Amino acid sequence: MNSRSQATKRKIFTLSQKVKFIKLIDSKEKTQTQICDEYKIPPGTMSGIYKRRDEILKLCEENVLAADKQKIKSSKYDDMEIALVEWIRDKVCNGIPIDGPIVMTKAEQYAIRFNYSDFKPNPGWLERFKNRFSIKFTKKHGESGAVE
Repeated sequence: MNSRSQATKRKIFTLSQKVKFIKLIDSKEKTQTQICDEYKIPPGTMSGIYKRRDEILKLCEENVLAADKQKIKSSKYDDMEIALVEWIRDKVCNGIPIDGPIVMTKAEQYAIRFNYSDFKPNPGWLERFKNRFSIKFTKKHGESGAVE
C-alpha cells in the first residue's frame, strides 16, 4: 500500500488543550518539537496553534464555558452577546431563574444599547447563542425555568 492510501486521521484539539500547549511552551517546560512528538501533532499544526496564541488565550479568557469546544464560532454581535452572557451569569449567581424568552427580551435591550438596529432575536438565534456559550436552560424542582 502506498502512503497516500494510509492517510493519518486529522487531530482536532479543544481550546483548553491548545491553551495547555501554549503554556507549556511559554513556561519553557517543553519545546514545540517535544509537544509534537508526545501528542503526535504535525509540526505545522503546532506552529499554527502557537502563532495564534494571543487569539486562543483571549478566546479562552472571554469564554471559559467553551474551553472544551474544538471551535469557537463568533457572530457579528460578539460584544453584545458577551455582555448578555455576563448578565445571565450575574442573574444565575443571584439565584434568579432565566429562560429563553427572558434572554431574548434582554438581547433586544442590549441590541439597542449596542446600536444593532438590524438585530432581531428569534428561536434560531437563541439556539446558536446557547451553543456558542454552552448555556443550558433547565427546570429546577418547583421553578418555572433556570439556566445551568
